[in-house]
Amino acid sequence: MIQLLLIVPIIGSLLLLLIQENTIENKAKIKYVALFTSLINLIISILLWIQFDSSTSEYQFVYEFTKLSFCHFNLGIDGISLYYVLLTTFITPIALVSNYNNINKNVKFFFISFLLLETLQIAVFVVLDLFLFYIFFESVLPLFFILIIVYIHWQVLYLCC
Repeated sequence: MIQLLLIVPIIGSLLLLLIQENTIENKAKIKYVALFTSLINLIISILLWIQFDSSTSEYQFVYEFTKLSFCHFNLGIDGISLYYVLLTTFITPIALVSNYNNINKNVKFFFISFLLLETLQIAVFVVLDLFLFYIFFESVLPLFFILIIVYIHWQVLYLCC
């Protein structure tokens, strides 16, 4: 289940890459695909919350990726990270809907970036290795700053002129 939380927004981003951003209909399609992807992730996180056993203090839904000798990936959810994952997957569709009418330029870049940001934020909360936590946490920051700089800058210029 945790793997789906990380894979679904990446698949949605890859689907967005296939859509051309040349017409208004395609821009609307990009927005719908991104919203649908984030809602699927919200449903998956709610299912995790329903299946979560709060009577134990152990990590649950643990997944270990050890297929490659040089890459070890360990995921799991505890009682604290579950609520952060729920918060992330709950806020993402709200943030996407709130930007439906505001974002008209570089729509594909914005929604792909937002879905990748959701994946990285969820990865921060479910990874069990301290080094990977640091990598995912630091990889959220540049993407977040790019989104802020590009789109807040355009919104300020739009409001001023």
